Amino acid sequence: MTAGEEGRSGPGEPPEPARVPELDGVRGLALLLVVLWHYVTCQLYAARFADPGPWLSAATAATRLAWSGVDLFFVLSGFLLGGILLDHRDSSNYFAVFYLRRLCRIVPLYTAWVLLFLVLALQYQGGAARWLVGRPFPAWAYLTYTQNFLMTDRGDFGPHWLGMTWSLAIEEQFYLVLPLLIRLVSPRVLPWLLGALVASAPVFRVALYVTHPHEGLGGFLLLPGRWDSLFTGVLVAWFLRRAGAAVALRARLRALRVLFVVLLAGATAFTAWNYESGSAGMTGVGHTWLAAFYACGLVLVVVGPPGSLLRRLAASPPLRRLGTVSYGVYLFHQGVSGLLHGWLRGESPRLRNWECAGVTALAALVTMVLAELSYRFFEQPLTRLGHRLRYERGS
Repeated sequence: MTAGEEGRSGPGEPPEPARVPELDGVRGLALLLVVLWHYVTCQLYAARFADPGPWLSAATAATRLAWSGVDLFFVLSGFLLGGILLDHRDSSNYFAVFYLRRLCRIVPLYTAWVLLFLVLALQYQGGAARWLVGRPFPAWAYLTYTQNFLMTDRGDFGPHWLGMTWSLAIEEQFYLVLPLLIRLVSPRVLPWLLGALVASAPVFRVALYVTHPHEGLGGFLLLPGRWDSLFTGVLVAWFLRRAGAAVALRARLRALRVLFVVLLAGATAFTAWNYESGSAGMTGVGHTWLAAFYACGLVLVVVGPPGSLLRRLAASPPLRRLGTVSYGVYLFHQGVSGLLHGWLRGESPRLRNWECAGVTALAALVTMVLAELSYRFFEQPLTRLGHRLRYERGS
């Protein structure tokens, strides 16, 4: 039940899990939320529109919680990677295959994007480029995936070209923890430990909110404050691997759907109350609530009947394709938007509504084209190279 692990196993190897196409759609939905946040809500916050008017203001309100697409990314990541590691826990080359596959999938494109940023930052610092490449953190922080610590210390995300990479830093730090937990902790103890880690995240966030000068930012940017989403996904992967778990859930689909609606109502309330990512409400229970909401939706996608609303949504070709190229889109979309708005807007602080919408639509199109090219000619060959490595049975 994982995406991204495909291909046949060789003789004497554990079977590779079957690919679930709908999970690409879930990833695509998470990315769509993030892009809507940056391309719609943040555009209005940045006052790029001359006069938002009722329709654009309504769009801003509707996408106010779209930043939580990252929470969905984290739940899905914990589910997929936790499932892979649980399936191959006793493999003799467990660590080597996991880290080499992750290296092939994540590091090359990220490193290329960081290096391009460093070149641009040397050339452009003032004017419209300040928002995009100004005040960078040291190169070593980006290259070691530790920029989230410096962001927390300084109280901002740094240049927008790489601002979203805080989540990649969390993912990379998660990769250091998760394989050790699954390998070393008894399967009987593991779910209790995962539950304790989930429960510890809001405690960590609240402690930082009270003691840190930048309030909720540290809880948003550091791994212990976000591993409730990640480990919730791992818990779902663990549970679905129990004998009869999927059958039991299918027998209780009505209760699951009621729970999903209740959790959705809470998420809607967060939107109505304008809970921002670092607000007191989100710092406390908010992120954990979102983790439960997205995990419940993920379970409904995995075990629900093919004709159900969530499965049909996740199976839609546009969302599945967006999920397939999501890594490139996630890395590129802010840089492309900043370059196009900078070049076409110049030093003018505002554009007319149709002009700003047009530039934003063009940025989305260019981002998708670049992501498609990156996936076909750069990411996919490297991913296939990584998947030549197979988990072997333990001795």
